[in-house]
Amino acid sequence: MSTNDVPIKPDLIAIFLRIAFFSIIWLVLVEGRLDSLWVGSVAIMASTYLSLRLLPVFSINILALPPFLIFFLWRSLIGGIDVAKRVIGTRLNIAPDLIVYPCQFSNELAQTFFINTVNLLPGTLVISCEEGNLIIHVLDKNSNNEFELREIEKKIAKILKTNTANTGK
Repeated sequence: MSTNDVPIKPDLIAIFLRIAFFSIIWLVLVEGRLDSLWVGSVAIMASTYLSLRLLPVFSINILALPPFLIFFLWRSLIGGIDVAKRVIGTRLNIAPDLIVYPCQFSNELAQTFFINTVNLLPGTLVISCEEGNLIIHVLDKNSNNEFELREIEKKIAKILKTNTANTGK
């Protein structure tokens, strides 16, 4: 029997993994005591149901995670140094601006991942998201902000195996 013939749907695997995850959390919370398992079973099933409703099953490209993490950590370091140099200097060397950036993700999970990543990088902050357009505060309007945002989008698209208008993948 090849792996293509396996009758288990990916959704069932996701359900099993979430049940296992919430079971472990329950066991940690009750310090391994099994006398409250009947209450735990209800809590585990309710948590699994709610997690599937709030965060539907999705897949990620594990191989795209290490390059993203390296990219993110590097950009955080370089951005932090840049912000520190701009602020610590004798003259405040900033040119703040609000830019409108058309987010290429239609998927809410990808869009949220993108917004959170941009917010965590030094020198950028997403102010609002309106009809797919992000209002982003940047410290330097003369920087190549749009190019950097497109790079972040491409890396997230690889991780979440989703499409963007620019990558076409």
